[in-house]
Amino acid sequence: MAKEKVVTPLRQFYETFKAAVLALEKEHGPLYLAMVVQFAGEPEDEWILMVGSRSLAQDALEGTKIVAHKLSELVAPQVSRKVRRIAVIRESDPVFRAISQAISVDVGGLAEIERCLFDGLHVERAALFVSRPDAEKGGARRSKRRP
Repeated sequence: MAKEKVVTPLRQFYETFKAAVLALEKEHGPLYLAMVVQFAGEPEDEWILMVGSRSLAQDALEGTKIVAHKLSELVAPQVSRKVRRIAVIRESDPVFRAISQAISVDVGGLAEIERCLFDGLHVERAALFVSRPDAEKGGARRSKRRP
């Protein structure tokens, strides 16, 4: 019973990011990674939004501004305030490589992660909205969505 009280608010929190992810994909081409994540040792109410897209990663600073703007447009302020950092990452980023080798999620999906180790990277909790391991080929393997 206690687990339901913890999971339900997180699921609602995760779902609020889907519209922004879909809009970024539509406006800036295919995303190869989109997730909100807390790494081990991070405060429970602070998150990192990680986004990977070739067009956004060409100029990471400008890409970060674009993501922040989209977040402010489509995510309620009480939720977006919990994102303490936005990271636009390249396909060569070790975080992308580690996660995409373990999990594949197509746009519109959602994979919830809790207390996992990915190639030495300790993820306390995360929601993975897009993870395309074969991004360099422009494709994605399909994953099963959670109900």
